Amino acid sequence: MMTSFILTALLLIPLPQSDGFTRFSFCRESPGGQYGDQCFDLDSEGKGLFKFAPQGDDTVEVEFEFSARGRERFIELLEATDYLEEGDRYESERQVANLGTKTFVVDGPWGQREAAFNYTTISEASELSTFFERLVTQEIFLFDIEIALEFDRLGIPDRLDQLERVIRSRRIADPGRVEMMLERIRQDTGLVNFARTTAARLKEELEDSN
Repeated sequence: MMTSFILTALLLIPLPQSDGFTRFSFCRESPGGQYGDQCFDLDSEGKGLFKFAPQGDDTVEVEFEFSARGRERFIELLEATDYLEEGDRYESERQVANLGTKTFVVDGPWGQREAAFNYTTISEASELSTFFERLVTQEIFLFDIEIALEFDRLGIPDRLDQLERVIRSRRIADPGRVEMMLERIRQDTGLVNFARTTAARLKEELEDSN
């Protein structure tokens, strides 16, 4: 009888709410760009879809999952904004060119919060935006390499040259994902040796830079 009473009492104690989020999305408009709008739609584990629309073509949807390091950095940047708590003040009053609206949406225990801006001077918002813009660039490169591995294997060295420029300019958001692709190329005996050795070198450079 006493055990039953204790269990009932425990069930009536409200569980603490998570301070985290359940869903997150980022979309960037690309006025006049090659790929139209680019979006990430993610769950709390950093898994979901990357979507982009090449001009004149259907929207491409690619399964996405952060590496452990990438997810850690993402959560760190999102938490720095207090989960977009003041997202309505991100837009700067400064008159600037149309850079493409960046839209963030996050769902959590507080409900849904949204922030949209063309340009911001708020450092936390700017850092989160820069992270995702770099992630867009990175994922388009990885998608292009994926397609080349299937249909244009002789073109892999050229893709690696382009990727090297992105790495050298420090425009990689989630090095772990790039390293996984480079390791795939390094191990692929069906590719020319130059591509495999280049992939090994770039992977080593990425590892040393982190």
